[in-house]
Amino acid sequence: MDPDDVRRLITSGEGQMIEFKKSFSETREGIESLCAFANSRGGHVLFGVVEQCGPGTAIGVQLGKKGTRDFEDAVSLFIEPRLIPEVDTVDSDGTKVVMAHIGQGSNAVYFANGVAKIRSGDSNRTMPAHDIEQRYFARFKASWADDPAGASWADLEKHRTGTYERNRGLFLVHAWRPSTVEGQIADVVVHVRQHAGPDMPLANRIVKSVEYHLGPKFSDRTIVQTDPENAFQLEVSAYGPLLCVARVTFEDGHKPVTLSRYIDFE
Repeated sequence: MDPDDVRRLITSGEGQMIEFKKSFSETREGIESLCAFANSRGGHVLFGVVEQCGPGTAIGVQLGKKGTRDFEDAVSLFIEPRLIPEVDTVDSDGTKVVMAHIGQGSNAVYFANGVAKIRSGDSNRTMPAHDIEQRYFARFKASWADDPAGASWADLEKHRTGTYERNRGLFLVHAWRPSTVEGQIADVVVHVRQHAGPDMPLANRIVKSVEYHLGPKFSDRTIVQTDPENAFQLEVSAYGPLLCVARVTFEDGHKPVTLSRYIDFE
């Protein structure tokens, strides 16, 4: 993108497809915006720009020896499924502005740090569990739209075994009992279970942590469990069904995997 195009983005101000960040100290927030853009209609995150009463002002951004490499690596690490934005450094009126662009994603739902974000006006919001389910359902139907008889057994088996591989054989399971907490329906226990196979990170004790996200009504941040002795178990009380998303990180440098579990009480 040339400097004139970047200037037009800056003067248009933040909105549905544009987000400004003062510096790379706001990398986490920038990643959440890219995730939200991918789950919406795409958009641009500009580093080295501040908003002033609507339009933006380029103040420039400091780049180290690796340039934008650290930011690009962080995007790859913290967004699932993997996103690769277009990242350009542009000179705007004598200052360096870094622009990260992402189009509308091709996957059903993207998660940043285990949380699905979607763009709404000039802000990001957490995608409701119902919307996540609907997107996955719509994508599944679309994947077999050309086959009026439905997916073949071989296709479904390929999808099933591929899930084992993508998850490293890890899955979320839960159990519940009537709650002892006033105003709650169920006391729920969620933990990670290892399926037997060639790659067994839980059994081999190379799972580093499990970050659970249950939605903003439970916490505005992920709940991190680091105890392998109880399979990184999480205990919560709930007053209704919910979607639990968990991000599993590893000691062996393997890319984190994201697991999900719809928790019901029937």
